[in-house]
Amino acid sequence: MLPVGNPAIGEDFVDREDEIKEIIESIQKDNILLVAPRRYGKTSIMRKIEEILNKKDYPTIFLDIYSVSTPEEFITELATAAFDVIKDKKSLISNLKRSCFEKLKGLDEVNISIRDLKFKFKRSLKKEINEENWKEKGWAIFTEIKKSFDQKFICFIIDEFSECVHNIGKKDKAKAEEFLKWFRSIRMSEKHLRFILSGSVSNDRVVRNITTLSTINDFKRVPIDGFKKKNALFVVKKVFEEEGWTYKKEIAEKIINCIGVPSVPYFLSAFLSVIQEEFDGETLNKGIIEDLYNNKLMGSHGKLYFDYYVQRLKIYYPYEEQKAAKSILKKLCQTGEILTEIAFDIFKKETGINNYEAFKDLISDLENDFYIKQKKNKIIFYSKVLEDWWRLYYA
Repeated sequence: MLPVGNPAIGEDFVDREDEIKEIIESIQKDNILLVAPRRYGKTSIMRKIEEILNKKDYPTIFLDIYSVSTPEEFITELATAAFDVIKDKKSLISNLKRSCFEKLKGLDEVNISIRDLKFKFKRSLKKEINEENWKEKGWAIFTEIKKSFDQKFICFIIDEFSECVHNIGKKDKAKAEEFLKWFRSIRMSEKHLRFILSGSVSNDRVVRNITTLSTINDFKRVPIDGFKKKNALFVVKKVFEEEGWTYKKEIAEKIINCIGVPSVPYFLSAFLSVIQEEFDGETLNKGIIEDLYNNKLMGSHGKLYFDYYVQRLKIYYPYEEQKAAKSILKKLCQTGEILTEIAFDIFKKETGINNYEAFKDLISDLENDFYIKQKKNKIIFYSKVLEDWWRLYYA
């Protein structure tokens, strides 16, 4: 069974050939911003990119900063992730000590295990980096990482960047802006460094709440879509084979039709998990699939899988825009599609703002967060399964 909510790696990774090809080709000249909400497969793709770049002998540093809430923590996590990758760890420590990290004294001379050395290294960094010096220390760390590799290309893969910026902004909006500007200065100065960022919410939305989008306008956006039908069918077939069930294409087609195309990987895995829990695959038929979808996935059993999409609006969208977004989604799931001008009328009513640019920003964020998609002058739900959930509980 494919993992529900965890990154798919190794044999569990489902082909994302188009996205991976675009990222690998683009990273030679651009920084990349992956666009997709949580559980669309971003982390799995980032791990696959890491694997490919390592095979090409490109130094690649991966870090997850979901819980990071200060620039000081970001720099500490960055240095610790680099520590894992850099082979000559004592030279790294020695060079940092000579630059501006006094509390690292002696670590390059200690004969201890790599695990203990990493623990002491990270603990020393936490003592050294503070609110006054984080920019200086951050520059020094990037400089030493660069020196540690005798190559021109180093790739930093940073997961959950938008959450980190949001966390910093909740504590201190001015510091979040300062951090974004500092991070941009790193990218502008160090042309041989490349960054792949992701976030479970729109980076544009989070940054716009803090400062101007110019702080991240150097990133090429690469959307991570749901599975195409052929990939979704491949996933279903793989699960059937793993469970020892006889694969029947008409059953697989019914499962995909319930979830919809593009198929959100998380929702597809969740539904397959429901099927596994409730039935032996040999006894499945289309009626059972329909019943499990309507009464299990769309019932209280599925609440865990969908509530995040409601909570995300509360967490990341200002109150007036949150109201407008919910009203637009409510109208949308009742009618299947709405004209953009109707959505603008809803926006004006809920926010009291007669500003089309502000409305378009909201629609763009809802699209980047994969609630909706635009088709010419109309708006529709991005995901059939999310539309069904919204219609049941919020219409």
